[in-house]
Amino acid sequence: MNRAASLSHFAFLSAALALASCGGSPAPQGPRPTGRIYSAEEVQREAQELVVREAEARARFLALSALRERLVARGLALDPLPSSPGLPTERHAPTSGLSEQDLAERMARLRKANEDLERFVPRLDRLRAKLLEQVDASSGDPLAQLDAIERTGLGKLRLPLRERELELELVYVPPSRGVLGIELDDPELPHPLERRGAARVTSSPLVELVMTEGYFLQRGELTRAELATLRGLPAPDASEAALPATELTWREALELAASIQHPQLLVRLPSEVEWEHAARFDPAGKPRFYPWGSTRDSARASELSRELSTSANAGVDRSALGFLHLAGNAREWTLEPWRERRWQAMAPIAVHHPARLEVPKETPPLVAVRGAAAGEEGVLRCECAFRAGENPNSCEASIGLRLLVLRR
Repeated sequence: MNRAASLSHFAFLSAALALASCGGSPAPQGPRPTGRIYSAEEVQREAQELVVREAEARARFLALSALRERLVARGLALDPLPSSPGLPTERHAPTSGLSEQDLAERMARLRKANEDLERFVPRLDRLRAKLLEQVDASSGDPLAQLDAIERTGLGKLRLPLRERELELELVYVPPSRGVLGIELDDPELPHPLERRGAARVTSSPLVELVMTEGYFLQRGELTRAELATLRGLPAPDASEAALPATELTWREALELAASIQHPQLLVRLPSEVEWEHAARFDPAGKPRFYPWGSTRDSARASELSRELSTSANAGVDRSALGFLHLAGNAREWTLEPWRERRWQAMAPIAVHHPARLEVPKETPPLVAVRGAAAGEEGVLRCECAFRAGENPNSCEASIGLRLLVLRR
């Protein structure tokens, strides 16, 4: 099944846009809704939830379609994917000036659409799990290796590189919903934010996120042994091999990622969105404030290493997906120039497409770095949403990187 055929199964999205452009959709058959009176704001919130659910369903469906295509290309006979539900939606239809009865009718249609999608997304996840049972990574094909990592959530990608083999331990981040930033007036915040620091350190406002594609991110920072492999240099001493590679400028980090050439893979630095989503995402519940959870715990923060250490010594610095050293060890370069109002420009909903990002051609004045560094005091810097700008020409012992891998 090609991409166009995959999208045809998701015809309700195009129908949604057509209905939105003409200002509404036909009322459902049956008696007119009675009872509760809804405000225009409530109806708009329900419509916003539908935008998020539609994007989430599209992401799941396209990921499932791509997986099916890869398995069919390997000779497996698979059933076609199910058609998606036909959903009349009113994502952009105005609510101002509507009567109470019209608002009630619109709310009924929006809730029905949201309920249908709420049932559809888990169905896609079950189909994905069933397809992944067919994955065989024994061929050594990088795409088969990635499919195996996707099935288990964690694994190693082995790539021939010059006269050596590069081995990267990767964690799979699935297409999913999440959040970015922090809502400053959120009553559930784990601590007050009056001490948030300088202007270049910001993490608000809260933005809802839909990640449209799955991606693979290194479990820990790039190590000195992996750096030596990439540069074709002798392996470092055993005492240093597993420590994070630091003292690299931003441009050097970009070039390291680009040096991994493979026709089926794209390797680069993660964006801010990808880094934070990977750090905060918890499949079992709401997004986390810290890698270890959402409770301020100075004891845990103080347990983080005071100096650079290996992944084996990550301690409590582990995310729900299994990432290590997100709140300590080395800060990490991202793909993006620093933008102080980054989240404001995206609010209230961000739909992120990892495959569409390109490496910047020019070197900006500042680059976004994420995470905290070993030896930095204070639990504030351990927040997954903590962000700061750094001179791209810096080659500090406190800044490293982790690589992101995508299928082409």
